[in-house]
Amino acid sequence: MKNQDERIPYSPYRCTKHLKNILRNGYSFEFTSNFVISLLKYERKDYVKYIFDNYIFNNKFVIDLLLFIKNNNDPSLAKEYIEKKVDIKRSKITIDMNNLLKNIENTEMCKLIMEYTDNHHIILGINKSDEYGNYPFLHATRNNNIELCRLIMEYADDHNIILEINKSDVADDYPLINATYGKTCEKCKLILDYANNHNIVLEVNKLNVNGHNPVLNATYNDTCEMFKLIIEYANSHNIILEINKSDMDEGYYPLLNAALCNNIKMCRLIMEYADDHNIVLEINKSDINGDNPFSLASRHNNTEMCNLIKEYAKNHNIKYYM
Repeated sequence: MKNQDERIPYSPYRCTKHLKNILRNGYSFEFTSNFVISLLKYERKDYVKYIFDNYIFNNKFVIDLLLFIKNNNDPSLAKEYIEKKVDIKRSKITIDMNNLLKNIENTEMCKLIMEYTDNHHIILGINKSDEYGNYPFLHATRNNNIELCRLIMEYADDHNIILEINKSDVADDYPLINATYGKTCEKCKLILDYANNHNIVLEVNKLNVNGHNPVLNATYNDTCEMFKLIIEYANSHNIILEINKSDMDEGYYPLLNAALCNNIKMCRLIMEYADDHNIVLEINKSDINGDNPFSLASRHNNTEMCNLIKEYAKNHNIKYYM
């Protein structure tokens, strides 16, 4: 009897007595991610634990072992036999973390699976991608789940696995760009710290299919602290940020984003970075609406920002357009 992965309510698996009988007697049983997901959706953590504890060492396993010992005069062969049988059974436990995270976005549930797999010496493929290029850490950053991000990092460290945090999906999204969609810096800082601690150089200028990158996101989201974090990281790794780069949808770029958000502090920060790195800002470039930084500052009646842009233009021999 095969379990139907998507339909766990099938009565033999809903009933604890039947489930225990199935496990103990070694009936045909597919222990897959979909089956675990179904159990967790029904909040049957007790089932999951019981299956992990009894899937390998069931009655059939014990009987087969006793028969092997009876039919072989050399007891030393038993150890090899056990290891081989355990490996075969273990290989049938297929926990796809991508599938799990797509369906169960609960940190405690994921932690539970990690603990159970650890107890049974099963290593999860946390860098494994699906057909769309999604992988567990990318899922966690996209879903804005900081605790799940930490959990995956801790799991990787505990198992001497280096997370492939520069890897992109089919839309060219990657963890750092996901971390910069939003106004909180915690996730961004977590990724930057992980990269530094594991000698990984992040691709901070990399664009996704929409032409977005971490700098564009940080300036568009009006987050000076996030922009400062990226600047500090780039400076410490001798990376020059491409701060004149526009997105592909609306023609937004960092200085225009700062003017759009009416953020004089961000404007100064961008200008200071440009001067420190001998970059001349393109202050006249327009977005799809025909706006440029000066026209936006004027619309906001922000005299201080208008004067700042005028002064920058004068100091760099640029003729600005109103």
